[in-house]
Amino acid sequence: LLSAAIFLLPFICVNTPEAKAVSFPLKSSIRSESAVLINLDADTIIHEKNADTKQMPGPLVNIMTAVVVLEECTNISEELTLDPAVYGSIYDVLNANDRLDDLPSCDISDGDILTVEDLLHCMMLTSSIEASNTLAFRFGGNSVPKFVEKMNAKAKEIGMTSTNFTNPDGMFDVNQY
Repeated sequence: LLSAAIFLLPFICVNTPEAKAVSFPLKSSIRSESAVLINLDADTIIHEKNADTKQMPGPLVNIMTAVVVLEECTNISEELTLDPAVYGSIYDVLNANDRLDDLPSCDISDGDILTVEDLLHCMMLTSSIEASNTLAFRFGGNSVPKFVEKMNAKAKEIGMTSTNFTNPDGMFDVNQY
């Protein structure tokens, strides 16, 4: 009987109070320019530093691009062909400023055929502009600007009211924040 009670003890439901975080001072300084720490259970900001300062979104652009692609995509195995007409203008800008070496690379080439899943991996792991623009072109109805409109609409939908996207690849743009 004792063995049975010990065996069943972990399965007995016990009402435990919900743990909620409270505001607390951070023991170390935050080195980033801006930060926000939120307790989602209590919907409370625990700590913030320059929370409303506009910042360049960098790789967060790739995350929004992936979110929109995944919401629009019905077949992640769909094959897409890399077309320099979609992303070649970025090469021109970087080359004109002698910054072509700054271009993130996934070792994919013009004319390669990859699945949506492969392109998402290239975009998320290496910030490939070829991959992000190819996906944006396909899921923007053959228009990268229309895809960017979808990114901004999604941002507004999820409460990102101080956010503006101008491209799907995260390349610098003063109007992207």
